[in-house]
Amino acid sequence: WERRALEELYKLNTERNGNQFKANKTISISTMTFKPKGNGADNNSLKTYKVLRLGDVAYEGHTNNEFAYGRFVLNDIGDGIMSPRFSCLRSLKVQNILFWKEYIHSELVMRNILVRSTKKGTMMNELVSEDFLRNKIKVPSSREQECIGSLFRCLDSFIAAAERKARLLRKKKHAYLNHIFTQHLRFTGHTTPWQTKKLGNIADIVGGGTPSTIRPEYWDGGIQWFTPAEITKAQTYVSNSTKTITELGLSKSSARLLPGNRTILFTSRASIGETALLTVDATTNQGFQSIVLKDGINRYFIYCMVSNLRRYAQRMASGSTFLEISNHQLAKAPVYIPDSSEQAEIARFFQTLDSLIAAAERKANLLKKKKQAYLQ
Repeated sequence: WERRALEELYKLNTERNGNQFKANKTISISTMTFKPKGNGADNNSLKTYKVLRLGDVAYEGHTNNEFAYGRFVLNDIGDGIMSPRFSCLRSLKVQNILFWKEYIHSELVMRNILVRSTKKGTMMNELVSEDFLRNKIKVPSSREQECIGSLFRCLDSFIAAAERKARLLRKKKHAYLNHIFTQHLRFTGHTTPWQTKKLGNIADIVGGGTPSTIRPEYWDGGIQWFTPAEITKAQTYVSNSTKTITELGLSKSSARLLPGNRTILFTSRASIGETALLTVDATTNQGFQSIVLKDGINRYFIYCMVSNLRRYAQRMASGSTFLEISNHQLAKAPVYIPDSSEQAEIARFFQTLDSLIAAAERKANLLKKKKQAYLQ
């Protein structure tokens, strides 16, 4: 690849908006998308905004673990305007957008250049354009740029397709949850009316506890001990917690050992109603009111009902310092239970949907890793 001075490729863009573009053409630099409602700036302020043309490059100076000195974001969505606090570069000749949006964005490529051409600002790093343009960068031929850009366009298309599939499957699942649990839709052969019960009739509601943190003999044992922060929407099953306790620690706290084959973890504070299925015997801190099901109740069936339980818990939660649902309140939650065969059929149906969603999300993540490897 040929080493080229950046000043041969770019110049500082100082074009101002005036009256060219309205608020609906405001571009979010962090996501490179148009903001149809603008960002709240009045018309006089919009006149001072910088114009970001297709192919222009904006410098976004916020730092994070991935971009230690900020990053460049190429405009591949169309002409618009951006806040005047961002620096902007305009190419001196027509470039391959598919290649340059990946290349100039790369921390691997741009890090050392940005070390030499940025300075600390009040809220974020600032680009010193004179210093930046004096640097050199390796540039492939136009033909190779085209090939590389096409590769990443294909990968981006595959990633978007997998993410779209997962998103549509989630919408389909949500629709089925609404129709099946209101009994507007039932599987063939099932006509027996569902029974109305209280959650406490079919399950024990079990709180958690925390052993004394100043007693080391209570910790780092063989019993998994979960906290609410470990339960996220992205997971269905959990088996490994970040902390463990000993048998002595369990006996010296209000925590109880939960059976891994019958328990649905249910967070009772802060983000109320996050759930997961245990796969091992474990315990929790007091941020849970876990649902330990009695015999004859299909666990995955109840897990699928969790959106109804979450709404009930959030409505009934109370507290002066923070909102919390108690075990007695959660035990009163109404649930509608079909016979065991219909429970099993509903559970199998949603397990299949969840597996398809997980497969699509896994495919998207693997493709993202593949793209990252190719970028490097």
